[in-house]
Amino acid sequence: LSLSSCLPSHEGFALNAGCYFRYSNYTFYDERGLLSMNLTKEHIEQILFLSMVGVMAIAAGFWCGKCIYLRASPKTKLKEKESQSIRNSSHLMSFKHSTLKKATNNFNESCKLGVGGYGEVFKGTLSDGREIAIKRLHITGKKPREEIHNEIDVISRCQHKNLVRLLGCCFTNMNSFIIYEYLANTSLDHILFNPERKKELDWKKRRTIILGTAEGLEYLHEVCRIIHRDIKASNILLDLKYKPKISDFGLAKFYPEGGKDIPSSSPSHSSIAGTVGYMAPEYISKGRLSNKIDAYSFGVLVLEITSGFRNNKFRSDNSLETLVTQVWKCYASDKMEEMIDRDMEEETDKSQVKRVMQIGLLCTQESPQLRPTMSKVIQMVNSTDLVLPTPTKPPYLHHSM
Repeated sequence: LSLSSCLPSHEGFALNAGCYFRYSNYTFYDERGLLSMNLTKEHIEQILFLSMVGVMAIAAGFWCGKCIYLRASPKTKLKEKESQSIRNSSHLMSFKHSTLKKATNNFNESCKLGVGGYGEVFKGTLSDGREIAIKRLHITGKKPREEIHNEIDVISRCQHKNLVRLLGCCFTNMNSFIIYEYLANTSLDHILFNPERKKELDWKKRRTIILGTAEGLEYLHEVCRIIHRDIKASNILLDLKYKPKISDFGLAKFYPEGGKDIPSSSPSHSSIAGTVGYMAPEYISKGRLSNKIDAYSFGVLVLEITSGFRNNKFRSDNSLETLVTQVWKCYASDKMEEMIDRDMEEETDKSQVKRVMQIGLLCTQESPQLRPTMSKVIQMVNSTDLVLPTPTKPPYLHHSM
């Protein structure tokens, strides 16, 4: 319908697609509605203004977030750089996290071998059938991270038949992993202090463990110039033939050529590290580092292996008594046979056991100068015709004795 056909009428309208037109000589629209339309425009302006403010706030938030990320990014890059530098300097194999998850069935509890200070140890099986031990570490501070890097640095430099072999590592944002060779009999403490399993350890096996540990320490001290600082039964791993391998080098320290005694400038709880019951007295009181502190720990270990008692859980009528002091008292009164582990076979040569116990007492003497080196210990164990010195009193023994 054409609008011109209605003219000059007083009223007309026309319809077309998307269009409606009307005219009249009276008011046919609602003025209040028009006013409400004007108010709506004001509302729209307000909405636009608020939208602009919102966009600006989002932009400001994005900018702040970017600044925070840029500040945190160098720390992440530094950690990645440190990890990369460890892999490069030690020529270690870098394992994928997915490989470790698959090897342990997503770190299933059934694969867990044990729990340590900074994490857990799992047994894993690679796709080619090789068995590995995976130490998963939860690093939350600078000091633990330094100890992990220290362990990798130390063990990657040292290769010996009586030191556990490091295979590789893996670093993620959440955890760090160290991969070792797997040893079927796990750690010595799981066998020696188990009432049933300790019967597996006859004197021949125990002597092999003592001698192998001494040889591993000799290599660390004389070739690598390293003090382990944490020799104990749980850090001695055993293979299928019960041959020992020293593990856990997180606390190990390098010492310079000719440096047989390194005083700590300010002994404190943070600088002194190890396991109570295995630490030498001069290290606890003065923080003095030397290979003789490992000799002391080794002496405690020898007495544990020959007696079957755990030093930290030794019980006697005297609450201040330790395994070391009790063995020394028995030695002084010529009753050392009473301290020999009764779970060893009856046909065991008791004189050989007592001789090795005496070597353990020589290693745990209070004066570090009197303790033998590991080379001397090996010589004393192998040469039964060599006359042993008389051990002096161990530390923590009452002076009236």
